[in-house]
Amino acid sequence: MPLQRKIASTVGITEIVLLEQIEDDWMPLSVGDMPLETIARADAWLAVPAASEGFAAGTPVDAYMLRD
Repeated sequence: MPLQRKIASTVGITEIVLLEQIEDDWMPLSVGDMPLETIARADAWLAVPAASEGFAAGTPVDAYMLRD
């Protein structure tokens, strides 16, 4: 599914992004920090590779579901 907004990441660090499914899109909730409230809202997670600066809004990404 595509991202509703961009994800910015620091080059050289693999970062975990928590995502919430909103209709047919992923909404990024958190990059790096993972407060308990955000973890509870998240439907999936995505790893941004260390060589990447992130992903632009509208980019289709493969995310890993947190629940069945």
